[in-house]
Amino acid sequence: MAKKSSASKAVVASEPEGDLAVLAPLAEVEASDAENTVAATVMRKKDLVDRVLKRTDTKKKEAREIIDAVLEELGLALTRGDELNLPPLGKAKVNRQRDLVSGEVLIVKLRRAGAGQESGEESVGAPLADADD
Repeated sequence: MAKKSSASKAVVASEPEGDLAVLAPLAEVEASDAENTVAATVMRKKDLVDRVLKRTDTKKKEAREIIDAVLEELGLALTRGDELNLPPLGKAKVNRQRDLVSGEVLIVKLRRAGAGQESGEESVGAPLADADD
């Protein structure tokens, strides 16, 4: 049985106020399905920069500038409602968008290829397990 993340508990336990009221139903769904909830960590921009530096031969200042530009362009594209097709990340599409006083809320659907599959391949008709003889 997977553990609930403490962040989900905090959001569900307290009554949301103002702009957070929009996000409350989503948090309740995540917390109510405890068996399928996986404790997640938060990746910050600093963590992303560090991971990119480990994988590339780039100076920290250059990597930070590139990542800032990429994140800004992704944010602008999602705000416009553009569909993103960015392998190996996957396809991202804005399902719902709401403008609030403090910013905006985007509900984004991200579809990723399964493990060991290339983008676009479907495993329709493939058996889930080998037949026992």
